[in-house]
Formats: sequence, structure tokens, C-alpha cells
Amino acid sequence: MDLNNVKNLSSKQADFISTEIGTVVKKFGARDSGSKGETKAMEYMAETVGKYADEVKTESYDVRPGAFMGWIYITVSLVLAALICSFFLPILSIVFIVVGMLVMILEFVCYFQVVDFMWPKKQSHVITAVKKPTGEIKRRIYFTGHTDAAYEWTVNSFLGGKWFIAHFLLSIVGVLYLFGVSIVTTIIWAKTGTFAGIMAVGSTTFIPSVVSLLFVPLWVLLYDLSNEKIVVPGANDNLTGTYLSIAILKALKEAKVDLENTEVGIILAGSEECGLRGSKAWAKMHAKELLEDEKNGIPTKIVVFDTICEDDYFMTNAKDLNGFVKSDDVVVKMVNDAFDDLEIKHVANGSVPLGATDSAAFSQAGLDAVAITAMNHDLPIYYHTRHDKPELVNPECLEKGFRVAAQIIENYDNGKYDK
Repeated sequence: MDLNNVKNLSSKQADFISTEIGTVVKKFGARDSGSKGETKAMEYMAETVGKYADEVKTESYDVRPGAFMGWIYITVSLVLAALICSFFLPILSIVFIVVGMLVMILEFVCYFQVVDFMWPKKQSHVITAVKKPTGEIKRRIYFTGHTDAAYEWTVNSFLGGKWFIAHFLLSIVGVLYLFGVSIVTTIIWAKTGTFAGIMAVGSTTFIPSVVSLLFVPLWVLLYDLSNEKIVVPGANDNLTGTYLSIAILKALKEAKVDLENTEVGIILAGSEECGLRGSKAWAKMHAKELLEDEKNGIPTKIVVFDTICEDDYFMTNAKDLNGFVKSDDVVVKMVNDAFDDLEIKHVANGSVPLGATDSAAFSQAGLDAVAITAMNHDLPIYYHTRHDKPELVNPECLEKGFRVAAQIIENYDNGKYDK
């Protein structure tokens, strides 16, 4: 089916998205993962999308949002303890650093939920809304955005992304340096038949150990890497993705477009900012039935919108979760084809360099998913800061994102990707 009448509504939908983003930020305040603000905002979103969908379902799940960035307290404390031990028990320094870095890697790099039990439980939600076809379902597509907002990243807010990245990387360099010094000290001491004592001021390893003290301010500042006292407005990250998804169903309704064999749905997931907990919960609830449908000839494709703000940086994320998770080839092609059909500039096979989108959680569950992003990954001033306000929303970028979504539906509905 030709969806030009839907694409022609792109300007109207961009206005709708911009207005709704302003309303949510003003009306519901802090929307951190599992908070009352997130819950109230999602109730409002469910009511809104209910005007345009045939079915709307809200499901809840337990979440421990403090755990995702909680690695900071564990890792930094262990590193500082390792520094102290390096002067009299360096072998224990090695153990502390290994454990601390392992917690960081598992939680922050791999998004495994290894320390969740240490944080209080809260409740978050996912919304699923669908527009059913007039005939037999032969294929299904979901668009999705996350509804929660992040805790502020202090250094990025006050000094900018380059300083944020430099601080983080130098802190890691400091840890590796201390690790190396501790190993050398342990070997030297072991040759003398001891593993514990008080390091002599004139010893071979004394000055290298003292140099480690220079990294202490950087490590201490990591405690405030993510400030839980300040929840950012989250206008671009990611109310843009949330309301782009809602706008798709809205436009189909307003254009009176009824697809014959393609079901179009949206997924609005809370708790993305605490390690993709919302999309992981949704996948746990629904992946089995969708994979069963796939075996029976009804494929499902998922397109994630995340931070649609800077149209010079549109990107199809062929890889996700720090490059560890591969997106499905077919759905990547679907997105790239849509950009090409509309002659919209984009990076065809990129990757989020640090972090992840909800696409990673869907892909890990065996579903065919990909993320579309439109932000400078050098960390712009609005990313995870108090500056991510509705005033920075870019209607032109939202128009392009909306038209891409409509083009994806058109190509998919026309059977272009049917096996």
C-alpha cells in the first residue's frame, strides 16, 4: 500500500510530538526508572495512544534501578581500598581491583544484572499498543521508544562530553596503572618470601605506588558520575522516540489507512536508563509467542527510536550494546532502504560506541530488531543532563524520523521482505 498520505502528515506529527514532549516534562516531572513520575507519565501515554490503537495493554514488572549505576560505589570503593593495600598488602590490591572491574564490566559493559539484589525493588511498566490489519496477519512490526529519563551525568552537564570521556578513560588508566604496580610489587615481595609488610620509602616500588595517588581525585569524582538527586527532563532522550512511535499509530488513524495483512504496533518501555530493564522484561513476557509465530510464517520486526534530535547524525545501528550485539540483517536493510528511498542522509551500518538501546535486549531474546538514533555520540551537552529540555527538540529531525517510519511500513507491507 502507498503511504504517501501518511508521510504527508509528517509536519503535523512533528508538532504533535513537540507539544506532547513539553506537556509530559511539565506535568509529570522526574521520570526516573520505577518512579511515580514514570508511572504517571505512562498512564497518560496509554490514554493517549488508546485513541489510535485497537488494543492497548499495560504490564508491570519489578525493577531495581539503582543497581545499574550502582557498580560505581562498589568499584570505586574497592579501587580506593586497593590503593591503601598496595603499600602493605599488594596481593589484596590485585584481588580488590579484579573484583571491582569485574562488577563494572558485567553491569555497565555487558548489562548483566549481577548486583541487583543489593538495591531496593520498585515497579515499572511496559505499554503495548497495536493496530490490527483488516485481514489475516501475515507480518508484524513494532516501533518503540523508552519512557524514562536518566540521572544526570555531572561532568557532562558542567564540562561537556569531551571532559566526561577524558575523565572516565583516565580513571580506567589509573586503575590499570595501580593494577600493574600491585602485580610488580607482589612479585618483588614474593621473591623475598613475604606478601605483607610496610613498603619502605626508598624501595623500588615506592615512587610508582605514590604516583597512584595522583588518580585519587579522578576516582573520587566517579562517585558523582551519575547524580541520583537530579533526574534530567529527558526530552530528546527519549521522549522523541516515545512520541514518534505514538505518532505512527496516530497518523494511520487520521489518514484512515487500514493495512490488510500487516499488524503495526508500538512498545513503550520504562526503565531503559537502568540497563534496558524494561525491554528485557517485555521480551521475557512476549518473545516466546512471537518466535512461535515466526515458525508459523508470521515474522515480527522491531524498530527502536532513541534520541531523534540531530538529523546530521541519523544512524542505523547494525550493532548495539557496546558493539557486542548484532542487529538482524533484514531489519537493518529495511531501515537503510527506507532512508535511501527518501534520500535522507544517514550512517547505514553504525553502532552506539558506548552504551546500548532497547534493540539490544530484543535482539538478545532472539527477536529481529534494530535501533535508529540521531545524535552526536561525542556526547552533546543535552545527553543525560539538565539541558535536555523541550526547547532543544528538533521538529525537522522528527519529521524525517516519522517519514522513515512510514516508509518502512510501506515497504514491509508491500511484501518486499517476505521470504
